[in-house]
Amino acid sequence: MSEPDLSQQWRLSRVEVVNWGTFDNFHGVDIARKGHLFTGPSGSGKSSLLDAITATLAPKRVITFNAAAQEGPGRSADRTWVTYVRGAWAKEADALEDRTVASYLRKGATWSGIMVRFEREGDDPVSLYRLFHMRGSSSSASDLKELSFITRTRQGLLEFAPYAEGGIDAKKLKADHKPLVVAPGTKPGPYFNRMRRLLGIRNETALQLLHRTQAAKNFGTLDTLFRKFMLDEPRTFNMAERAVEEFRELRDAHSHVVDLGYQRDALMLVQQASMEYEGAQESANHLGHLSSSVLPFADALKLDRAKTALSSANGDVTRAHNTLAQVEEQLVSASERVNTANRRVLELGGGDQINLQARIQDAQRDQKRVEERRRSLFKRMSDAGLPIPEEESDYIELVATAERTLDSPPPEGVDHELHERRSQARANVRSFSAELKALNLHKSNIGSKLLEVRDHLADQLGIPAGLMPFAGELISVRPDFEDWTGAIERVLAPMSTALLVRDSDLAAVREAVDNTYLGVNLTIDAVPGHSAPPVPIKDERSLFYRVDVREGQFHEYLNHRLSTEFDFACVDDPGQLDEVDRGVTIRGLIKRSKRRYVKADQNRIDNKSKWVLGGDVEPKRRVLEAKLAQANEEFERADAEMNAAAEERDKVMALRHMLRELLEKPWSEIDTKAPAERIAELQRQFADMVRPDSELGQATGALEQAQNELTRLRDKENAVREKLVLARKERDDLERMISELEAKSHADLPAETSAALEERFRKQRRVIRYNDVHEVAAVVQDQLRTQLTKAQDQVQKASGRFSQFATAFSKEWTTVAINADLTVEIEDRRGYLDLLEDILTRGLPEHEQNFRRLLNERSRESIAFLRDELMGAPSKIAQRIEPVNASLATSPYDKDVYLHINTKTRRTEEVNSFLAELKEIVDGSWADEEFEEAERRFQKLAAIMDRLESKSTRADQDWRKRVLDTREHVTFIAKELDPEGNVINIHDSSAGLSGGQRQKLVVFCLAAALRYQLADQDSEYPQYGTVILDEAFDKADSNYTRVAMDVFNAFGFHMVLATPEKLLQTLEPYLGGISVITNPDRRSSHLASIEY
Repeated sequence: MSEPDLSQQWRLSRVEVVNWGTFDNFHGVDIARKGHLFTGPSGSGKSSLLDAITATLAPKRVITFNAAAQEGPGRSADRTWVTYVRGAWAKEADALEDRTVASYLRKGATWSGIMVRFEREGDDPVSLYRLFHMRGSSSSASDLKELSFITRTRQGLLEFAPYAEGGIDAKKLKADHKPLVVAPGTKPGPYFNRMRRLLGIRNETALQLLHRTQAAKNFGTLDTLFRKFMLDEPRTFNMAERAVEEFRELRDAHSHVVDLGYQRDALMLVQQASMEYEGAQESANHLGHLSSSVLPFADALKLDRAKTALSSANGDVTRAHNTLAQVEEQLVSASERVNTANRRVLELGGGDQINLQARIQDAQRDQKRVEERRRSLFKRMSDAGLPIPEEESDYIELVATAERTLDSPPPEGVDHELHERRSQARANVRSFSAELKALNLHKSNIGSKLLEVRDHLADQLGIPAGLMPFAGELISVRPDFEDWTGAIERVLAPMSTALLVRDSDLAAVREAVDNTYLGVNLTIDAVPGHSAPPVPIKDERSLFYRVDVREGQFHEYLNHRLSTEFDFACVDDPGQLDEVDRGVTIRGLIKRSKRRYVKADQNRIDNKSKWVLGGDVEPKRRVLEAKLAQANEEFERADAEMNAAAEERDKVMALRHMLRELLEKPWSEIDTKAPAERIAELQRQFADMVRPDSELGQATGALEQAQNELTRLRDKENAVREKLVLARKERDDLERMISELEAKSHADLPAETSAALEERFRKQRRVIRYNDVHEVAAVVQDQLRTQLTKAQDQVQKASGRFSQFATAFSKEWTTVAINADLTVEIEDRRGYLDLLEDILTRGLPEHEQNFRRLLNERSRESIAFLRDELMGAPSKIAQRIEPVNASLATSPYDKDVYLHINTKTRRTEEVNSFLAELKEIVDGSWADEEFEEAERRFQKLAAIMDRLESKSTRADQDWRKRVLDTREHVTFIAKELDPEGNVINIHDSSAGLSGGQRQKLVVFCLAAALRYQLADQDSEYPQYGTVILDEAFDKADSNYTRVAMDVFNAFGFHMVLATPEKLLQTLEPYLGGISVITNPDRRSSHLASIEY
């Protein structure tokens, strides 16, 4: 039989690596097209080289490096992408971590690369490349950067070194070499898709089968082949896990039924109180919403009114402009009439008259200037509170008074005490605001400055703030002893603000604190890894029994310190202090030793704003909010007094300035009597000159009439111009106002909010112009604030009733409250109501029905699906084998003999018993069962679920695998058929065959499966031919090896093997080249090739 023509088959032709495992620097090897063997001692690097080939052919998620060495039980993967790039070559002990760590050849920044080339006759090669770069000394997989690309060239791997040595540079590589495809490590899909298309590999399943084949040392029987290499882990394991998970929900539902009735009754009381609260809160919220909406509503209303006014203003501008044009035309005509009359007067000798008239006009202008000075001065005098003089004598007396007043010293500045009071009030506002901000941010009662110091240390050192608590954050006064909180605060003051630092963090914290200006006193308590238990305390009055310490790693330490350093008896009166060594009264008198008593009364004992214990910040928040409001009021009051004092001083200084001006201004500058008398005299002379009975008088009368008309028109022009200016100013002001209002980022108010506010505004003023809006808004705002205060009082009363019932519920069902994250605060009412709604929605009888529904619809369905999957698995497995049978039908197993694989169900008694138990649970109708019958089924189901869930013993794990692994429930039968399809022989999973026959049968089926995955439907041989076997035939004899190689050759595969030298003589006929790999010092692999 002639050799098949496989020249058009893609076969591996060359492999190159740089810095891959113990292959340091560059190594390359040509692969013989007939077949190639890598041989050498164990640990020399054979598997490393084959893993490099696999790294270019298979996606990361399916690759198991050095898989052939991990087949045995207990083996785990010790080769990763990082260990290959770093060059892991040995293990060494890490004393600090108490474990072994890898020793690396390449400890600094490094790069690695792989190139594999495939060739076929008459076509350009397909070269696959993968480049890697690891920065610094990192050994984290997240720091490994990689790049995959494909070319149709023979470029060597080192040509691409510049694109990886200093970090992956995909952009430059792509620009310089224009590969067919370039894919980063995060998105390798395009690379593998193009690679499969180029090499004729139909899908990813073929790559997975090739990778599994690589790790196979001995294929054993047909059962082993199909179970291990052909079939994936069945879904039954996940289905069982899901059934167990769903059963947990059913178990929880069952346990809730008994308790829910009592919870419902208690929660109904909480609901009633909550409804009362929400009714009051809804009213307060509505009023608060209206109050916060007043400003945006006022702006919107003002904008609307301004737009209306703008339309009117635009009309005023237009009308004034038109009127001005008419008056200007009339002025032209009047001016012409004056000129005509003036010429007539001149013709009749009116020159003297004109001169006299000019003198009258000059006198009149002087009179106007004096009147203006007088008017301006008198206005400023009136503004300054000075009397207005009628005669010169009054003015002289006023000047004399000014001289006497100015001789006295000016008033002093604002009172220093008032200034200090205002500054202190402002400092209080800032202080309380900072405390509230810190309280809301950290949810801690500790002072804001100490919290800022801890935040700084946490950021600087990378230690979570939760691992550096203040002692007071972990200690709280028990509710039963709430009245003693102030006294306990004083006793624990030396410890409560101490920062707790673990010994492991102490050195770093100590150095950071020493190098930092803190701006506050800081106490650090070093906490050892293990603390002694608290010492026994006999006195039940001890402070130790009146506080709780939060669970956690500081619990033992704080309890020990409380029992040793703070065992203070809480006594009712000072006289009882004689009975104890250390004690405290409820008013804060502390006995610290036999002769030492302390009462730290710098703050009131009930001043909650100074309390630091516990994690409940609400009481302190309420106190701080009240103090902040009081501080704001004090600041506003002091600020108003200071402004009033400054305003009064400004008035006095303005008066002095006015008096100084009077001293400098004589009466003659404001005397209007003299100019009036001069004008009267000139007018008398003018009247004598122009008597009505003369022709000149008549001409003068006509001129005067024309001038009067001209003056009237000019006055009208001025009036119109002034009106136009005012109209334009109003228009411009309105446009600017509209622009500013439109620029504000107020969201549109809901229609109902706008309607409610509009009604309130109209009650204050029926017609509201744009310049009235904010005045009305201020009145509405004051009314809303008053109403809001009353509504909030009602909210507080309702909140008290809620807290009473919620506290009772939380005490009775503590676990439920904790799991639901419930507190007794009114803000948490939704949690209680949701809990009640859940109970009422599902039952109490309804919840029993829900339990039955879960039993029927979930767990029963899960069991039914699991049983169906177990029962139907053999037929599904048979379907999976059909493509292999199709491939077997195209290649004779022997002369005129073809193979066909059938499956046969073969379940153990243990499996059948398990299926019977599942059937008993599934069968029958559960819909109408009473709760008692549902309980019986539940117990049966629970027994099965408990065993499926149990993984505590090896026996349970083995049982679970036996009943769920459907691959073990079938066996595989090989039938030998003649060309007509008649059965010649049957082999039950290779049983009854000799060793060579069995090996041939199994390998023949594997080769058929590979060909099915790799060859086109109408092709006898696959386009891609290279099959890699790592540690191939390591434990096989020469006969098995020869049979397997004959089968692979018959199916047209190109074999690349890694195996010890002992099989060299057996494999030689199938090889075209041999590469010997050595690694004498375990850290430096070398290649030497022999081609023949």
